[in-house]
Amino acid sequence: MDEIITKYDIRGDETLQKYWVPIRQKIWHRIENYGANVNDYGANTLAPHLTRIAQDSHDFLIYLGHPEHVAANFYDAIKISDLGKTHDDFDVHIWKLPSKPTPEQRIEKRLHTLRGLDMLKSYLKDTPQELLEHPHITSVIPAHINDHHTPLSQNPLMGEMMEIACLVDAYDGDMDNKKITHGGGQSRTAEEEFERLRAPSPDDKYHGYFRSELVDQYQDFRLKFRP
Repeated sequence: MDEIITKYDIRGDETLQKYWVPIRQKIWHRIENYGANVNDYGANTLAPHLTRIAQDSHDFLIYLGHPEHVAANFYDAIKISDLGKTHDDFDVHIWKLPSKPTPEQRIEKRLHTLRGLDMLKSYLKDTPQELLEHPHITSVIPAHINDHHTPLSQNPLMGEMMEIACLVDAYDGDMDNKKITHGGGQSRTAEEEFERLRAPSPDDKYHGYFRSELVDQYQDFRLKFRP
């Protein structure tokens, strides 16, 4: 994806602007309204999370020296990466549990990547072939939906773009103070989270997920631009 995402610019691409942007707006409306009048998971948790990681990814890519159009393409794709969490096969309550999920619930929740791909296909049904053949649709968005929890050690060829997507998603998800606590109920500090992402021990959750150099760069970015 590192090369593919450089080959177009969503901001001026006629095919994407004409056909994809209206679909993306429908997807975002679903995300924002998911769980309405039940637990409001979409409005209170999911949409804010996706908005934060989209903006963070965009700005981090610029910080790393990538062109603006690459950051814009990335922003569009990662902002709907959790589409699968809104799949009808999920009970909306699974995303806001009163205690830690059971092993069975963890397995169920991990299905959101595959279900996201299914939902993307349903949104693209009956759309023009020129959209279906666009690299943003064939490669970039599916990668963001399917691979945003993939450890680098399991896919060493995944490239920098998806490693960034996984890193930013993991950081924000762990630092969401509405759900992440430890010890006596205190929120994890940024320093603690970055050490968690470096994961030096094989027993650490994120061991093998990220290059230490990239974690260092992201920490420096946040210190400078997200103090």
